[in-house]
Amino acid sequence: MLKLFLTLALFASGYAAPPAQFQLVLERTASGWSAHCDSGCSWIDLSAKCVAACSATITNSGIAIGAVKADAARFSFVVERTATGWTANGLNGTAWAAVSWRCPPGSCKARIDGFGVYGIPAGESRSTGN
Repeated sequence: MLKLFLTLALFASGYAAPPAQFQLVLERTASGWSAHCDSGCSWIDLSAKCVAACSATITNSGIAIGAVKADAARFSFVVERTATGWTANGLNGTAWAAVSWRCPPGSCKARIDGFGVYGIPAGESRSTGN
């Protein structure tokens, strides 16, 4: 019900289309970042290794190299590992233009979908099983 209300509010705010239906978990790792898609992707796991700032475009098809045409992907965003977590800039298929996640001590992962980013309580697995 809340998602329906949020979708209707997005249309009223000027969005041309509702966000794409996807859900994934982004996790900062010691050597870069990883992603696990629970739904809405043609991939299951992705990762990137890098020492400093590390950015890549994630789409429903995987990691894109170079520019992504808006009609070529249901959703796409650029994710970048930062000193304290990660940031993501929506390109298409999201209700958000930019989101970021600051990591608590220990674990550094969060669930992201077309509507935003959500923390994952300690002890919860990365997948919702949907």
